[in-house]
Amino acid sequence: MKYNIPLRGFRRAFAASALAFTTVAAQQPNAHQSAPVPAAGAVLRTAPISIDGRLDEDAWKNVTPITELRQQRPVEGNAASLATEVRIMYDDEAIYVGARMSEPMGAVPTNISV
Repeated sequence: MKYNIPLRGFRRAFAASALAFTTVAAQQPNAHQSAPVPAAGAVLRTAPISIDGRLDEDAWKNVTPITELRQQRPVEGNAASLATEVRIMYDDEAIYVGARMSEPMGAVPTNISV
């Protein structure tokens, strides 16, 4: 499913919101404030992608993943205990976020009835 959202002036707004987020995050005292803040960048989409939950197109491979994430539970601010990577792309029509997240063994039910 694809959502069409008009994004006039998107590049400027995205850069301004990223700067505002970084500034606010740096001012809020947290238990994990000394933890390194991962760099989160977005890359201009230059090749077609399918909105299908897979990240196997060349466009996704050209985006550096964000991997240095922090957890909220059980200990806020600790390094993520399960592997997670997030990739962000954009174009004049949309923002695309692709995430690959690990689950602990047995956390996802294998027998689902509808």
